[in-house]
Amino acid sequence: MEYRKIETLFERREDFTVDETKIKNPIYDIIKYWECTEKIHGQNQRIILNEDNTIEFKGRTDSAQLNGNLVSYLINTFAKEKMLSIVKPEDIENRNYKIILYGESYGSGIQSCGELYNKEKSFRLFDVLVDRFWLDWNDVVDVANKLKIKTVPYLGTMNLEKIVDLCKCGFKSFVAQEETGMDLIAEGIVGKPISTLFDKRLNRVILKLKHCDFIKKEKNKKE
Repeated sequence: MEYRKIETLFERREDFTVDETKIKNPIYDIIKYWECTEKIHGQNQRIILNEDNTIEFKGRTDSAQLNGNLVSYLINTFAKEKMLSIVKPEDIENRNYKIILYGESYGSGIQSCGELYNKEKSFRLFDVLVDRFWLDWNDVVDVANKLKIKTVPYLGTMNLEKIVDLCKCGFKSFVAQEETGMDLIAEGIVGKPISTLFDKRLNRVILKLKHCDFIKKEKNKKE
């Protein structure tokens, strides 16, 4: 399953900044608190454990092209024996569902600021789909621990006002500070309801907001 493109919290103006008076999806205004994580400026990635225990590596869409060095890193990081550690023992040989890990690949050669995050290729987990069920954050963390990988930094629960204030002012990337010691402004925040919710179009409710959403850009420089 492809990871649906996450909507920005607000509608955009002609200069591509966000209009704080126009929330993009009315359901956002109903939810009081959001579980928030740091948005990393990298490449959306899927690691798929199929029913027959074969493993596939894909981008956010099936047509996305993956860098050869990145594929080598993913193969080494998500070896079959490690991936099977997240499967119930009784399901290893007879399983009729997929497990999909969703995360962000980042580092040298991935986006213009990649080396500020990490001099090498790296990956952080942010979501897990087991069959048709999205795992809660604590279970995502448990999967990451079993695989000996990291999650995207968890920022805590916040209301919309706090999310807007943090992104507007900018905050230092926890990933960059931890991995390179660089004072890089975080790309932004991704927010999810504490329990998985879907809107009237049956789209999963998730929002994002970036620091650059508050900076005017020329039309030919839209991000």
